[in-house]
Amino acid sequence: MTSFVGAATEPIKIGANYEITGGVATFGTACANSAKLYFNAVNKKGGVLGRQLELVVSDNKSDAAESASAAKKLIAQDKVVALLGPVTSKNCLSAAPIAQDSKIPMITPTGTNPAVTEVGDYIFRACFIDDFQGTVMANFALKTLKVKT
Repeated sequence: MTSFVGAATEPIKIGANYEITGGVATFGTACANSAKLYFNAVNKKGGVLGRQLELVVSDNKSDAAESASAAKKLIAQDKVVALLGPVTSKNCLSAAPIAQDSKIPMITPTGTNPAVTEVGDYIFRACFIDDFQGTVMANFALKTLKVKT
């Protein structure tokens, strides 16, 4: 019974596999900072079911291989129950199979390649896919901007 009571008070660990350094660090850092702000706000209101949220950030260095390594570390060593990120589709495609195989939900804020969520039923996105964005942009150019060629 003691372990059950302890588990009910431990924080809920969420991993953040973001591009903190490297070519798209501006976007990864913004996402990590946004998550920190949100987690702080939730925790100030008592957390989730009385438990605090803990964001565990791992820098994938804007690199696909590092993204896979970050996912492995967050899941195996840090024992997170869900993953946020990565930002780029390429990095998502390297991390998603690891999350899927581990049955850990992963949600990308900006991974637009349709293949990202085709990895499996534990992989989600919070944005539109490339095909949808392309269609909307083409319609805007044709109908609003009156572009002919």
